[in-house]
Amino acid sequence: MHDSRAEFAHKKEIGHKKNISHEKNISHEKNISHEKNISHEKNISHETNISHEKSLSHETNISHEKSLSHEKRIYINLPENTKNNQKQLIYYVDGKFMPSGQAVIPVDDLAVIRGIGVCDLLRTFNGKPLFLREHAERLIQSANEVSLKINWSCRDIERIIHDTLNKNPDIDEANIRIIITGGSSEDFITPTGKPRLLVLLTSIPPIPSSWYTKGVKVITVALQRDNPLAKSLSYMPAAMALSKAKKLNGVEALYVSKEGIVTEGTTSNLFAFINNRLITAEEGVLKGITRKMILELGQKEFSIELRSMSIEELYGADEVFISGTNKGVVPVVQINDNIIGSGKPGTNTQKLIKEINNLSTSPESYI
Repeated sequence: MHDSRAEFAHKKEIGHKKNISHEKNISHEKNISHEKNISHEKNISHETNISHEKSLSHETNISHEKSLSHEKRIYINLPENTKNNQKQLIYYVDGKFMPSGQAVIPVDDLAVIRGIGVCDLLRTFNGKPLFLREHAERLIQSANEVSLKINWSCRDIERIIHDTLNKNPDIDEANIRIIITGGSSEDFITPTGKPRLLVLLTSIPPIPSSWYTKGVKVITVALQRDNPLAKSLSYMPAAMALSKAKKLNGVEALYVSKEGIVTEGTTSNLFAFINNRLITAEEGVLKGITRKMILELGQKEFSIELRSMSIEELYGADEVFISGTNKGVVPVVQINDNIIGSGKPGTNTQKLIKEINNLSTSPESYI
């Protein structure tokens, strides 16, 4: 009996020592684990700092490269230091002014589901809309051409544009897009006589100065505008043609008919100087406002011919240029693989560039 108690006490003591040893081991392992965690966290923190510093360095380099790239560009007709505030712009949408991020129209509008609607684009100079009356008149003409019933007069549209500009005092210069949609439709195809008017402002995109000093390349595509009397919202063929031009290092695509007649560009009118005669198409083209101004200026110095040109005639021209609202007059020195004239902007084209720029500063150009 005494031996049994002694044996039990001995086992208990051994068990107690094992427990103490086990607890020490656990405590030791916890300490080691804790130290590893601290070391691991320090490593993570160190790596995070290194990664953050690399990220900051990378972002700084990207920012610097973008800054250098921007310095190589200019705004046509604008001072090089022109900057637009990054605040959210205010749009006019169907009778209301609202922030651009909240500007919406119903999904059953024919502009959304069918591309039915018309538009026009103008720009400001010194904060004032350039050739506003002419653009408002063309917008209404486009709407009438596609049988959209509208209740806005030219003066109504001009007033809304001025009001939209006044709602955006922080923007220096802007492109102004005016849109008349087809309106909502129960059968998703027939206009019901309730179109919507939208006025959207965007910053004027920078254009490389080399366009004007060295000239540009354009390509040709076998396309024709569906209705040249209306500036339609349906721009799918034009967008695809322009995408093709960019892949081939061109800035514009010229439409060529089945008969080989070149008419205009996707967003430009086309001109050529041949034997000191200024030639541009009259039929089958959207008659741009800048085109109109070029013809008014050109008739004072050149003989003007309003007619179509074949692709062969265009290849052999002395000078070629394109024109548009947000690009002005741009010399063309290459069409497809063919060099035009001397391969440099011609004297007559350079003269028109200066005259169009001067016209932009004239008080008569604004309303």
